[in-house]
Amino acid sequence: MISILSSSIFSVPKHNGRENQDSVLYPLQTPNGYLMAIADGVGGYKGGKEASAAVINHLYSIKDSFTHEDNVLSLLKTLQEKVASLSSVDKELASAATTLTMCLLHNQGLTIIHVGDCRVYLKNGNKLIQLTTDHTQ
Repeated sequence: MISILSSSIFSVPKHNGRENQDSVLYPLQTPNGYLMAIADGVGGYKGGKEASAAVINHLYSIKDSFTHEDNVLSLLKTLQEKVASLSSVDKELASAATTLTMCLLHNQGLTIIHVGDCRVYLKNGNKLIQLTTDHTQ
């Protein structure tokens, strides 16, 4: 049985004064482990906050059935569709976008799905080891 001793999520804005568009899925137990994620709406486009919320809300809705063996490409396509559907509610949200960094901790290890510049670190003793690479300049 896997258990999480501690986890933390924090946000450091790149630009002061901008709206925080982060949405967080704190560690939740799934059928075979724990699911956690952070999505950060892409700044400069209207709807970043809504996009990040749509992604995290969908992940929350599937927490009771999601496993690390699920088709990741299918999940990403569904999440992309959730964001794209925002424009059907409000045409000004047509350019809405978000990053996503998602982790599934399971008996076989850690599965990371990562698009954007939110980071995953592993704490080993007193050291933090960055496990992801930013997809931005």
